[in-house]
Amino acid sequence: MKLIIPDQITGELAYETGLHIGDGSMNYYSGHGLYSLRGDKIKDRLFFEQIVKPLYNRLYNADVHLREWTDVFGFQIASTELVDFKKKLGLPLGPKNEVKIPALIMADNSLSLSCLRGLFETDGNFYLEPKNRKLYPRLEFSTTSKILSEQVCNILANNILPFSVWKRDYTNGWKTIYRVCIRGFPNLNRWLDLVGLNHPFMLQKLRILDNQQDFKYSQNYFF
Repeated sequence: MKLIIPDQITGELAYETGLHIGDGSMNYYSGHGLYSLRGDKIKDRLFFEQIVKPLYNRLYNADVHLREWTDVFGFQIASTELVDFKKKLGLPLGPKNEVKIPALIMADNSLSLSCLRGLFETDGNFYLEPKNRKLYPRLEFSTTSKILSEQVCNILANNILPFSVWKRDYTNGWKTIYRVCIRGFPNLNRWLDLVGLNHPFMLQKLRILDNQQDFKYSQNYFF
């Protein structure tokens, strides 16, 4: 099956770019491109089966073969054309030390929000914290790329979505971690309205919150 390379940046492509920035990797080996996307073999399995596999079929006409490695689950595609396309878009080969959202996506608010959803569903976490005998929601995104953390903060600020940000430095050779955090029910609802949510593992937590009187979850966050 021949891959089809998109000729314009759509919301789905921006979302997929967020997935790539979070969990994707690509490079050339002996002159041939190889792209892979891999997540946690337990919590991301349904996500890959229900969301990611159909997405790559729609975007690239790619019938990806999902498989399990030692501790990850996902796929890889041998395609120089795909790696060329992603490189031209502005995504790095090899290590993603200072990875950032491509300028064409950052220039459009709707596209940047779609990309943010992909970022969160790969490098983000959705916590339910016990507080005052209730569960309290906290969305948190982590990255070692300073410029990416700044871009995420800019997207949130431009859409009036309150957040806190901090960094953690290590002395044992580990890279500095930048964390962006969104807390509380009003901000969770605003996130769902603006950004949305696809990941089945995270949607389960929304259903748990739905049992609390001060939060009502509507299952309208899939593509």
